[in-house]
Amino acid sequence: MQPRQAMQDRDEPADQLQGGFLDRQDGGGGRRCLGGGGAGWIRGHGEGVNQWRGQATGSRLVAIAWPLVRSCADAGEDGPMNRSADWLQQARADLELAGVSAGAGHHEWACFACHQAVVKALKGLHLKLGQQAWGHGLGRSWRELPPQAAARLADAVTDLEDRLRILDALYIPTRYPDSLPDGTPADHFGRLQSADALHHARSIVDAIGAALA
Repeated sequence: MQPRQAMQDRDEPADQLQGGFLDRQDGGGGRRCLGGGGAGWIRGHGEGVNQWRGQATGSRLVAIAWPLVRSCADAGEDGPMNRSADWLQQARADLELAGVSAGAGHHEWACFACHQAVVKALKGLHLKLGQQAWGHGLGRSWRELPPQAAARLADAVTDLEDRLRILDALYIPTRYPDSLPDGTPADHFGRLQSADALHHARSIVDAIGAALA
């Protein structure tokens, strides 16, 4: 799949620029910036954006529109796109890896693998429901499910939203030392954190597996 590219033709500088993909064109010719660091409107051709992170480059503005949720039907991609079972299988493999990593004392990696397991399970659920989801935010991915599907998952997993928040908080600091005040991720994550992450991730992946059955 390739992102859609569009050249803006307005003269004013960018009003606001924050990290994330660009999506949808507003009535004034701007494109909304979604994901990463938040949302804002970008206009004009005096400022440029990097297609991955939406950072100003000083070059001519080229807006890359890559929606965070995309309908398979709208894209003309049905059968081959619906690989929900593959995503669920990989989510379960990631959970297995998380258990192995925790057992070997690599608790930071176990926590990250738990986050990734839920990312992949949610992607599989989106596909089963006829849409694609992009990005790594678990809470956002759940909220962007069709309302009935999101409600059913919340009914199946107690405190789902809070569990997703706990797992979302593991995405960056489990890997990057500069996201922590000192030391390495291996210094900051231990047995209790990985056990907690495994508990939450298993509950969510199991519930999604039941929804896909």
